[in-house]
Amino acid sequence: IKFGDWEGVGHLELGRLLAYRGEYNESEIELGAALKMFENLKHPVPQGLTWVYRALLARFRLRSASHSSQTLNLANPTIDCARQALKLADEWARTRYPMEREYVRARWLLGAAQCAASQPDEAECELNEALTRCRGVNLVECEADILIDLARLRAATGVADEAQRLAEE
Repeated sequence: IKFGDWEGVGHLELGRLLAYRGEYNESEIELGAALKMFENLKHPVPQGLTWVYRALLARFRLRSASHSSQTLNLANPTIDCARQALKLADEWARTRYPMEREYVRARWLLGAAQCAASQPDEAECELNEALTRCRGVNLVECEADILIDLARLRAATGVADEAQRLAEE
């Protein structure tokens, strides 16, 4: 691994940390720097991970604005970022081999964003696909997040008992 690779990873992880801390503008800058470096490497996996982190950042922004009129406008960037991550996972799978973790994360975030954008049918499809893939490879680090978003979807569609069961699971 060359220095530029590690530098990109540093920007990537700092961008993720800043997103979790609510420092959204700084996170955007770091994730942009990471993406630029990874694009120069022409490697779809770290590019895809950068788009996953950008989707997380957009999701955090969406949650912080959930009580405002901006909610629908902020759901679209999350959808766009998740779709880009999914596109890069497909590119890697076509040229090398599929990496289930990349598909799971991208589909989970896409489904969660579609739920926030009031697209329940699309969200249902993506979240179920994410959960199936997650359980297929025993990717326990993602399962709870997917189940929580499935519970949110059920709550939003008025199926409270199923939402409760999924949240407890």
